[in-house]
Amino acid sequence: MGHVKALEYGLRLVIATHPAPKLVLHALDSMADDILTPPSFTGEAASPMYQAALQQGLGIVREQITESLRSPP
Repeated sequence: MGHVKALEYGLRLVIATHPAPKLVLHALDSMADDILTPPSFTGEAASPMYQAALQQGLGIVREQITESLRSPP
């Protein structure tokens, strides 16, 4: 679990300091469907709880990027 938290904080740092947050938001939006669709080569479907958690997490990241666009540094 510590690894996941470290990645989360690293991602937040990248979002907060990225020089072009609109590009990050655009990239996230264009990748959203692919991120939420499990790879077909695994032969397994993602559980509904996993999908919901992933969707919620991506929503939070999107909100943070959007908020950084509203408030100047």
